[in-house]
Amino acid sequence: MPTLPPGSANAVAPAVNATWIFTPTPVSPATVSIWNNGTHTVYVGKSGVNQADGMPLQPGNRPMRLQNIGYTLYAVSDVTVGSSVSTLSAGYTAGTTSIVTGSSVSTSAGAVLIVGSTVNTGWEAVVVSSVSASGTTIGTTALVSDHANAQPVYSGTALPSSVVVQAGVV
Repeated sequence: MPTLPPGSANAVAPAVNATWIFTPTPVSPATVSIWNNGTHTVYVGKSGVNQADGMPLQPGNRPMRLQNIGYTLYAVSDVTVGSSVSTLSAGYTAGTTSIVTGSSVSTSAGAVLIVGSTVNTGWEAVVVSSVSASGTTIGTTALVSDHANAQPVYSGTALPSSVVVQAGVV
C-alpha cells in the first residue's frame, strides 16, 4: 500500500500473515483511521503482528483513530484453531520458513496451521507453502516468533475480513 495523501481511503483485505495497511507521511505528524467493514475480527500492529498479540478491531465498531503515528502499520485476519495435528520436532527461531513435525501432517499448500501453545500469546498462524512426501517437513510463511521443541501444531482456518484505512494529518 502506498503512502496515502490525507483524506484518501483504501480498502484492504488482510491475510493470515502481516499485510501492510499504512505508512505515515514522512514530513508531518500523521493520523490514521481504520475501521473493520468485514465480518470477522482483524488484528492491527507493527510488522510482527499476529492474531495472538495484535490490537483486535471488531467488525461494526467505530473507527480506530491513531494520532502522531510514526511507524508503518500491518493487519492480519482472524483464524480459528482446529484440532492438534502434531508437535514440533525441534526448536525454531523467528524467520524460519520450514518446520519439521514429530508425525505426519495431512495438509496441503495454502492451508493454515497454528504453531505454538494457544494457552498464551506464543502462538501464530502460518500458511503452508509445501509438504514433503512424508508429511513431516512443511514449508511455511516465515515464523514471527521463536518456538521451542515439542510445541503443538494445530490445523487452522482463515476467517477473511476487510478494513478501510484513511490517512490524515494532525
